[in-house]
Formats: sequence, C-alpha cells, structure tokens
Amino acid sequence: LQDVANNLEELEVLFEERKKTRLQEMIEMRLMLQMAAERGIDTAAINHDVDQYIQSLMDQNGIPDAKVLDQVLQQRGSNLKEYREMVQDRMIIDGLRNQTVYGRITVLTPEIQAYYQNHQEDFTLPPEVRLSEIVFLYGNKPQEIMQIMAEGVLLKLEKGEKFEDVAREYSEGDSAREGGDIGNFKVANLSEKVANIAFSLENGQHSGIIENDWGLQIIKVAQKLSKRVRPMEEVRQAIVQKVYEEKAQPEMTAFLNRLIQDSYIFVPKKYREQFDLDGF
Repeated sequence: LQDVANNLEELEVLFEERKKTRLQEMIEMRLMLQMAAERGIDTAAINHDVDQYIQSLMDQNGIPDAKVLDQVLQQRGSNLKEYREMVQDRMIIDGLRNQTVYGRITVLTPEIQAYYQNHQEDFTLPPEVRLSEIVFLYGNKPQEIMQIMAEGVLLKLEKGEKFEDVAREYSEGDSAREGGDIGNFKVANLSEKVANIAFSLENGQHSGIIENDWGLQIIKVAQKLSKRVRPMEEVRQAIVQKVYEEKAQPEMTAFLNRLIQDSYIFVPKKYREQFDLDGF
C-alpha cells in the first residue's frame, strides 16, 4: 500500500508540473493555427492526409471501421470527431513549422561527422554472445537422475560430438529443434551466473553443467562480439535528425516568442496563478 501511495504522490507532482505548461502550449497552438489560416494553409487539402492517418491507425490496431474506432475513443473520454480535429490541427501546425522554421534548416556533412565523433558512446554497442544450449528440466524427475543425464551429455561433447546434434537428440528445451540455438545476448539479458560463464568462454567453447532453478543447462558460445562502435553510415539518419532538432529548437523558440509578442493575448489573473506563463 505504501508503494501505491508513493506512486500516486509522484503522479500528482508530475501532473501539477505538466499542468503548469499546458496553458502556454494551448495558447501557442491557437496562435499557430491562426497564422496558418492567415497564410492560407488549406484545411481541405489536409483532409486526405487525415483520412490516410486514421485509416493507417485502424489497420495497425485491427480496428475494422470508423464506428468501432469512435467507440474505442469514447471509452477513453474522447470521440472520433475530436480526434480527427486534433490530427488535423497537428498537421496544419507541422505544415506551418516547415514553412517558417524547419524548411529553412540544413544539416551539413561536417556537422554530421562532428556529432558522430563527439558522441561515440551513443553509438557503441555492448559485447554480445550468440549462445546455444542443452537443457534438462527438473519437472518430476529426481535431481540425481538429471545430473547423470547431464554428465552423460557433457561426456559426449568432450569426446567431440557436435553440440547441435547432441542438442537435437537430448535437450528438453524448445531450442532443441534449432540445434540448441537461442540467439544473441548482452550481459544485461542473462542471469549473473550464466553471463559470467558465457562471457568467459571463447568462440566454439562450451560450459560445464550449470544449475538453475528450473533445471540443468550446458551452453556453447557460437559467436562472441566485442564492444564496438556502429559505422557512421549505419547511424547517419539518426544523427541528421538529432542535429536537425538541435538546430531547430532555438529557431522554433524564437519564432514562438515573436508570435506571442506580435499578438494580443489576455489571460485572467486566476489562470496566471495556476499556470506558468513565459513571455505573456
């Protein structure tokens, strides 16, 4: 109960902090929609994009038609009409942002290269191992019998029998039909015991018998990948987006400040006391 109370308190604090900025965001949105209308951004032209977005949303979530979507939205305190208007407003504002700010920003190759060099840790992949396993599940079998079975299989491996063949014949896990292959793992994805063993082995080596809560396990390292930095071309688009956003943010803030300064906005005192308003 104490944990629930603490979580509720944290949510209330978060809500109050978020609420303080909500009024300013709503004002900025109304101002941008007004400017978009003055610039002749046609809402009718956006209707097709809105239809496509909503249809894509229904397709992705298995919603058969707009009536069902409306019912889903009503369960969440909204409806299709309100949701459609929200999507339309967002698309109009995105169009205005592209016209006034984002469309004027370019990201140059030297900037991409500099970001890549200065943020190597962001693009560094941790060590990984590709593992195969042979498992013996406790179930109703006596632990002594399990130990004898595992030791017999381990002896076969030490005599040179292929791990994959032995796994297919003797392993009781779902991975048996794949020759024991269970995929790639980072340290964080394994128990401490298995991680310590797996990362101490070299390619092609197998472990001894590992005792787990659910049974016994023998693992093999099929491939070991060291810590490595992803090539720049592989992360280029992510860097472009990051640099683009960093360059756009101050420009967008300046644009909104000018928009606010050039507009007449009246906010009653009671709302000023409830919400944080910057620049009004």
